[in-house]
Amino acid sequence: MRAATRVLPLEGGRNFRDLGGYETEDGRRVRWGRIFRSGAMARLTPSDYSYISTLGIRVVCDFRSRAERADEPTRWLADPAPRFLAWDGAIQEDESPLSAALKADDSSQEMVREAMAELYRYLPYVFAGRYRDLFEILESGEAPLAFHCSAGKDRAGVAAALLLTALGVPRETVIEDYAMSDKVVDYMALIDAADPQRVSASSIAYLLQLPRDLLAPILWSDPIYIVTMFDELEKNHGSAMAFIYDELGFGDEAIDSLRDRFLD
Repeated sequence: MRAATRVLPLEGGRNFRDLGGYETEDGRRVRWGRIFRSGAMARLTPSDYSYISTLGIRVVCDFRSRAERADEPTRWLADPAPRFLAWDGAIQEDESPLSAALKADDSSQEMVREAMAELYRYLPYVFAGRYRDLFEILESGEAPLAFHCSAGKDRAGVAAALLLTALGVPRETVIEDYAMSDKVVDYMALIDAADPQRVSASSIAYLLQLPRDLLAPILWSDPIYIVTMFDELEKNHGSAMAFIYDELGFGDEAIDSLRDRFLD
C-alpha cells in the first residue's frame, strides 16, 4: 500500500501531483496513483527516483517543444523505464495574443493577464492532437501515466482540466486543481534561478528578459485562465464534454471505458 498524497514529496519535483482522490458528480472518486501531472522533470534527484520507482509509471507524455526538451532533458533513473511520448512543434509566438500584449508600447500587467486568458481560448485546439493521444493511451489501460510540460500549469493544466472533466469531476473542483499550481511552485524563484547560458533556445530565455510586472501574469495560475478556456469550449461546442467528443474523438463508449479504469 502507498499513502495517497496530492503533491508528491520530491526534492527536485516541479508541480508533480497525483490527480487521484477527486470526487465526481456521481459520487465516485478518481483513483490514486494512476494519473500524474507535472512540470519538467530535469531536476529530479536519485532520492526522488527511488520514490518514483514505487509508483510503477509506465508512460510519460511530454508536451514540451524540442527546444524545451533540449534545455531541460529528462534523464529517467527509475527502473523499469517508462515509455516516453513527445511531439515536435510549439506555439508560434508571433501569432500569440500574449506576444502582441508584451510588444505593445503601452503594455501593462492587466494587458498581459488578459492576453494569457486569451491564450487559453486556443490551447485546447493547438494541442488537441497531443491530448487525443493522452486520452487514447489512458483509455487503453496503459497506466500509471504521467504527463507534463515545462511549468506544469498551462499545457499540462489544460490536459488535467479536460481529463478531470471527462472523468466527471465538477467544474469547481477542476478549477481548484488548476489554481493549485500557484500554491505548489514559486515560479518567479525558478526563473530567477535559471542560467541564461543554458536556456538560450527555450521560452525561459525569453521570460528572463521581461520586466517582473509583465512576467508575473505569465507565471500565475489565475482561475480566469482556465475559466476562459471552458467559456470558449462552451461557445464553440456547447460544452467541454462536446469538445472532447468533437475534437478528441471520444464518444460515450470511450468515456465509459475511461471512467471504469480510473474511478472507484
